[in-house]
Amino acid sequence: MTGRGRGRDHAVSLAFHLGPQVEAVLEGSHASLRWPRPEGGIGRAELALPDALQWSATRGQSDPPSGWYSPAFGQRVPITTLAGTGHVHGHLVLRTELVFRETPAALKVVGR
Repeated sequence: MTGRGRGRDHAVSLAFHLGPQVEAVLEGSHASLRWPRPEGGIGRAELALPDALQWSATRGQSDPPSGWYSPAFGQRVPITTLAGTGHVHGHLVLRTELVFRETPAALKVVGR
């Protein structure tokens, strides 16, 4: 995903709301993701976030509310939200790369 900004100085923010079963480990502008696969095993991915932003991760935070998913009215499930903030001076390209990693359990053929 690539976004481009031009013009005057302004504040910018970018957020990724992950699924309820996705675990994330954030180190700077890199997140390692993992989740249980429906057919068994663990799914894995690496998320390279724009270096121009300062990144934080929240999960089920109340004040201010962040890191929640609502599957139905009145229900809250904690999720991880990766939030990047920064200040743009003129032209800025924000590039994010998501790379899925296959694991041996993910490669098995079910039903054979």
